[in-house]
Amino acid sequence: MIDFAYRAVHEMTVKSKTLIATYYGRQARLAYWNGCSTGGRQGLKAAQRFPEDFDAILAGAPANSNPPARLDRGHRYRRN
Repeated sequence: MIDFAYRAVHEMTVKSKTLIATYYGRQARLAYWNGCSTGGRQGLKAAQRFPEDFDAILAGAPANSNPPARLDRGHRYRRN
């Protein structure tokens, strides 16, 4: 099982580059990541952990799963 949090994007990238090289008979010249929200967060994580995977990363509005940022929401949904 692949770690969905960050390693899945890396594994997909490695396998996709192999598939492209096999099909076209040569490596792709460039590799880009373009994502927004969760895709933006995945792009930032890919840049941190596997910087060699992409030549450019466009990470728009990266989703933030920081628990302190959600403290204000907890009381609204609490049942009394």
